[in-house]
Amino acid sequence: MGKRFHRACDISYAAVCAAVMVGAGSAHATTSISSSAYGLYVNLSVAGLNPVLGPLAPAGGMAAPPYDVSNQLASVDETVGLGALGLTTFSEHLGTSLIKSNARSPFPPTPTGSAKNTVDTFSANLDGTTFGIPVTLFDIGARTITSSAKVTSLGAIGSSALEDLTITGTALGGLTIDGSLYAHAAPNTILFDAGGLEIILNEQTPSGDGVTSGGVMVNAIHAIFTDFALGTGLLNGDVIVSHSEAEILGVSAVPEPGTWAMMLLGVAGIGFSARRRARKVHTAAG
Repeated sequence: MGKRFHRACDISYAAVCAAVMVGAGSAHATTSISSSAYGLYVNLSVAGLNPVLGPLAPAGGMAAPPYDVSNQLASVDETVGLGALGLTTFSEHLGTSLIKSNARSPFPPTPTGSAKNTVDTFSANLDGTTFGIPVTLFDIGARTITSSAKVTSLGAIGSSALEDLTITGTALGGLTIDGSLYAHAAPNTILFDAGGLEIILNEQTPSGDGVTSGGVMVNAIHAIFTDFALGTGLLNGDVIVSHSEAEILGVSAVPEPGTWAMMLLGVAGIGFSARRRARKVHTAAG
């Protein structure tokens, strides 16, 4: 009889453990939330030159207290000179119409944060000119490019959208890529990777340690040059179009109210089971 009594208690205790595990969607006590966005960033290097442009139209903040920050740039029309290599002069031209960025968080009391960027009428050209004859190495354009990032106490999510994207140029072997197939590309879609040029769509990178912090960084388009042959030199660096990121910071896990309720029910069950078994033992002894 004593063995059955202990076994009953063990089963009730196991039920409590199971209840805790089921309800263990434990939340973290949020300490701060940050988010930011920008439209365009260029950082290239070739033959001793290091042209940098941006970040353009940046917006960002950290809560608490709550924030709602916006920034915009009416248009961009910039030519970044990459120097003359041999008989060829190289340059990169960047153009947009309106760039809009927003970052916000209502924390406290709501533990959420978000960022969004939109770039309208985007174009980027990597051109070379020899004896007045132009050569387009790389050309990318889109009607609208958007990125967004959001965090809550439950996790982070990112996304991007590309409207009427087209990519062409001799660096792609004369290939023209119809970006309509990639309007909502899967995270980290590698559109092209050859000859020292890699183009990533909807690039998403997690941030934080996954325990006390978490977040996501999103680049709608990321063009990476790695020893890309440019005349007699090598081009290295990045072109990022439409960037958003958000991160949440927290400390020690705190069980949800539902978890505490299940734990209390389980403990009550142990007490009730123990009293039932005790009465049966007493009756049998009598």
